[in-house]
Amino acid sequence: MHLRKARLWLLVSNKEYAKALAEMPAMAKDLAGVAKGDQPDKAALDEQAQMLGVLLAYVQGPSENALKDEDVAVVEQQILKNLPAEVHEAFRAGQTSVAEKSGQFADELREARVKAKLEADAEPNAQGLRVWPD
Repeated sequence: MHLRKARLWLLVSNKEYAKALAEMPAMAKDLAGVAKGDQPDKAALDEQAQMLGVLLAYVQGPSENALKDEDVAVVEQQILKNLPAEVHEAFRAGQTSVAEKSGQFADELREARVKAKLEADAEPNAQGLRVWPD
């Protein structure tokens, strides 16, 4: 499982999103196998499921070469089918965290653009200081 996790990170880091997407259902199966073990570590399972949710949401949305929604939806269903039910919430939390961060970054970018536009539109007064029109 650790090798698959490392492979997923590398694939996403190298912007090989389609290959990463193809690996994700197998990672979910690995998690299911660990969950069926003698004494599964719930916190570790949650962490792995959350990471899987983060990666899936990233390749779907904010990545510069986001994949088609239909392709991601098919893989998402495969992942949920393979993941143990007790970690579905952690998986969803990972997905949600990416959407929230993406929205936050978009808001910050929008604010920076507005500020830059206002500064560009400001005219210098007699002392050379920029003054914004009323």
